[in-house]
Amino acid sequence: LVNSVVPILAGVFATHGTVCALEGVLLGQKDLNFLGKSYASFFFLVPYFMLRVKKAALQGATNVGLDTLWSVFFCYNAVRALMWVIRGKMLSDGARKEAEEALAE
Repeated sequence: LVNSVVPILAGVFATHGTVCALEGVLLGQKDLNFLGKSYASFFFLVPYFMLRVKKAALQGATNVGLDTLWSVFFCYNAVRALMWVIRGKMLSDGARKEAEEALAE
């Protein structure tokens, strides 16, 4: 049981630091509106998927276990990392464009 979860936990721990660092960048950029909306969405989505796993387990599904729950959490971290990278790139490109326009004046 534990050995089946180890690779997933490695992925969770590998992405978690990156997610926290990228979130710090977005907080530093004061992109609170985006972060607030993101976490409001996650507040509903993550429990929804976790409860689906629980329901499947209670109904006797044999392919659902502890590794499935950790996979949901890994996907949550991976989605956050991807969103934060894309948003950071968007903010960076916008700041660069503003700087170039300011220099052109």
